[in-house]
Amino acid sequence: MKNPIILVGIVIVIFLAVFTMINLGNFNQKDSNNLTWYYDVNYALQQAQMNNKTVILDFYSTSCDNCGNLDSVTFKDPPVNKKLKENYVLVKIKLDENPDLASQYQIITTPTLVFLDTNGKEIKRIQGYIEPGELLNKL
Repeated sequence: MKNPIILVGIVIVIFLAVFTMINLGNFNQKDSNNLTWYYDVNYALQQAQMNNKTVILDFYSTSCDNCGNLDSVTFKDPPVNKKLKENYVLVKIKLDENPDLASQYQIITTPTLVFLDTNGKEIKRIQGYIEPGELLNKL
């Protein structure tokens, strides 16, 4: 009688572990600017297709001062922030933790913003820091 209970417990633990692993890539988080960022490009593309929005991939590195400025100045700007929330699905990609994506999108510097249509085709890119007004004109 103890063996079936142990077996059921093991099956439940395995199920939960697999479910957690599958959903880790879909995790999203709101930042201090109240923007929702995804961490999985494919999941973001699905969201973009369902909501008819463009995807922005934000490639960054922790040692990049301009990456921080993009977050603390440009994305914080109220008109930019509003437009990002309304029209885009946002993805944060830490460069040194995602070398395959960096290679796929040919990222040579950070910050780099890559704009994708709902099919994942690159529309445009912005390399380096960009001021709020300039980004707003390009959104």
